[in-house]
Amino acid sequence: MKKLILGGIMILTLALTGCERTKEESVPLVTEEELQPGEEEVLTVDIDSKLKSFEFSVQGTACRLPAAMEELKEKGWEYDGDENAAVAAESFLENQKLYLGDYGCTVDVTNFSAEETPAAQCYVGRIVLEEGKQAERIVLPGNLVLGEATAVQAEEMYGKPKDRYEDDSQIILTYEYGVYERAVLTFKANTEVLSKAELCNQMNPQEQELYENADKKKTPEVEQYQAPDAVTDDLMDFTVEYAGSLYQIPAPVSAFTDNGWEIEKESSDEAVKSGKYGYVTLVKGNQNLYAVVYNYGEDITAVNNCFVTAVHGDLTTTKVPIRAALGITLGMPQEAFLEAADSLDFEEESGKEENTTVFTFYQNEEKLNYTEVILDHDLEMVSGIKIVHFREEEGDL
Repeated sequence: MKKLILGGIMILTLALTGCERTKEESVPLVTEEELQPGEEEVLTVDIDSKLKSFEFSVQGTACRLPAAMEELKEKGWEYDGDENAAVAAESFLENQKLYLGDYGCTVDVTNFSAEETPAAQCYVGRIVLEEGKQAERIVLPGNLVLGEATAVQAEEMYGKPKDRYEDDSQIILTYEYGVYERAVLTFKANTEVLSKAELCNQMNPQEQELYENADKKKTPEVEQYQAPDAVTDDLMDFTVEYAGSLYQIPAPVSAFTDNGWEIEKESSDEAVKSGKYGYVTLVKGNQNLYAVVYNYGEDITAVNNCFVTAVHGDLTTTKVPIRAALGITLGMPQEAFLEAADSLDFEEESGKEENTTVFTFYQNEEKLNYTEVILDHDLEMVSGIKIVHFREEEGDL
């Protein structure tokens, strides 16, 4: 299946910051002479300790995403597909199969070029590695091994994930380093042992220098932005008081940093191309905002000049004080919210959490821009607010 890379937000759930490359050739750390009687030789490799390096090894062969198909072939990997198949410009073939000996895994074959390109000349931008036999030893950054490493060890090595999900069968840790860069680690719930790793780095390696040299000066679009004097009574104005400061969404990242937020570089894009989406993690004290940003300018620019397209707050995860139009705030009594919303058009549906209702106020039929309010009927109050607004017209900031 073909999918576009750059036509929208891969996050959809999919940092441009560079990592210092380490040696990619396999380095045996256990020799035959060091083995005890009855032991089998186990090869480990010297790979990067950072998860965002997107480096891994299978059977002692180290690779780093994105990896050129030609390079993988030289290392013994075989593509179970048509190498001459055309991959559309700036898109990828989803869920292809790649083998190293008997070990098979799922990959996305990515074409970063602006022209149609044969699969053999493309890259692997995403790979799903699953626990194999001992002979198929799979190692992630920091020498965490599938089938051996635990969730506790992963968090100690890689830090706190952006998201942690648990159910009766699995624990899933999600790390995001940019719109096109993420890692999803799955552990068995009963043992908390790592069973699967999805690594995704869909950043064009040939454009790294372009991103590193992106202009950091304020763009005209940022210069034009003006924060509101107050939160209005119209939800369609998309004004908001967030962590004590006023914004009109979309608002430049620099407006947030001017108000005391800091960019967490490790998990943010460094720069974003014109007309494209990016990702930024903003930190203020113990508060975090994970935001999709957009570059409305004509040239590639630093993420600080991009615009935050959504803000949100809730009582459990993103505990950031937020006040929308009509005085709608976190903790607002249920009756007061229903009275304020009574004369407005909205869509109503059951929430993901038990005994909650989601009210969505859309700007128009396209349903791209909206304010979402979650009511918790057990608490009898507003438990979540999300404001999403993209610029509709040229010059409309």
